[in-house]
Amino acid sequence: MVVTVTDIAVACMVLPWLVLVPMLVRTRQRDVRDALEDGRQPLYQEVCGGAFGKTQRSSPFVRVALYDEFLVIGYSRRLILRYQEIESLSVDGARSPRAVRLRHHRRDLPAEVAIWSSDCYGLHERIEAQRRAAIDLVR
Repeated sequence: MVVTVTDIAVACMVLPWLVLVPMLVRTRQRDVRDALEDGRQPLYQEVCGGAFGKTQRSSPFVRVALYDEFLVIGYSRRLILRYQEIESLSVDGARSPRAVRLRHHRRDLPAEVAIWSSDCYGLHERIEAQRRAAIDLVR
């Protein structure tokens, strides 16, 4: 098999598109807003990575947004959890990447939810504060 200069030129033009197009699609999927978010401003929002069941997405392909009553995790899907639905919250990982792990009782969402934030402890505190406030309102 002989590789010509034309073959190399074509490969140089095609290969970047094979990498860029999936990245652009995933970034677009991350940014799609749910109807619940319409007209609302998030209290906190971050672009990060995460693992959701068997699906993993590195940064910048995950969006976490905290609102008064719920949080949204956007990647190729939209996970919307009310704070009352979160059973436990923890920061795992002695080494990078650290993860904020959410445990919940919803059967329609992935059982394992891990968010790889650049500030795991800060994100944990924000979610926990909203969670406590939501539980206090129910009582």
